[in-house]
Amino acid sequence: MSRDQLENNCLSVQISDEGAELMSIIRKSDGREYLWCGDAVYWGRRAPVLFPFVGSLQKKQYLWNGKSYPMGQHGFARDQKFDRAAQGENFVRYRLCSNEETWKRYPFSFQLDILYTLKDNAITVTWEITNPADEPLYYSIGAHPAFYAPMKEGYLGFDKGGIRYRLIGPGGLMEETQYDLEMEGCYAKLYPELFDRDALIIEGDQAHRVWIADRNRRPIVTLAFDAPLFGIWSPAGKNAPFLCIEPWYGRCDRIDFAGSLEEREWGQTLAPKASRRISYEIIIGIEEGNA
Repeated sequence: MSRDQLENNCLSVQISDEGAELMSIIRKSDGREYLWCGDAVYWGRRAPVLFPFVGSLQKKQYLWNGKSYPMGQHGFARDQKFDRAAQGENFVRYRLCSNEETWKRYPFSFQLDILYTLKDNAITVTWEITNPADEPLYYSIGAHPAFYAPMKEGYLGFDKGGIRYRLIGPGGLMEETQYDLEMEGCYAKLYPELFDRDALIIEGDQAHRVWIADRNRRPIVTLAFDAPLFGIWSPAGKNAPFLCIEPWYGRCDRIDFAGSLEEREWGQTLAPKASRRISYEIIIGIEEGNA
């Protein structure tokens, strides 16, 4: 494993070629680390990229062209070594391509580029998915960054009120029941028990800016994204000192899902010989409009 470092006047950022995963985000003004350290007592990862699946599948497998393929939670990209494709003063690009090993579990050709760009107090994460084949590419992709958070006295902020969510049930599959998130305007109080039943799944473009705030509702970390759904997660029953905000283009299967790959809800399709760019931002500290 090797790491690359990006720096400017505001931030120092480290990224690993293993999974093209963010490893550290330090604000220079106070030396504070914002990204979770990966302590396996709570959760051994920091900010994995979820590809070509987000979440769990029925019976840990999926059906394609009448054949079943095994697949673990969140796909395989997070456990792959990426090549460094390009690097400059304020960016680094990583690349993963399909190969004999991935074809055994995922019979599609692909190229996944992950680009990290640093500007002021923000990190832009860009995914570029390319389909080199003559057939459509079916995939999901998502982020899973974890940030230190005041779990017993802080807040979650949203750019919209009235947030509704579903829960993950047995086997890591989504339940049908929807719940109203208890909110004060655009804020929800943080408390560890909120995640006693795993992640909250928030679908249907309900929000596109989500931030962790302190007890005075001052933003600590903001995520800005165009994703149509996202997850919020902290390990159940562990009183962990971090929170994940996860923009997703795809999710786990419903408990009653019985379809094939191309029928999965929120799954993405890429035409032959086409590419798609998707990005989101991680903003450190107070941002105008969120205070």
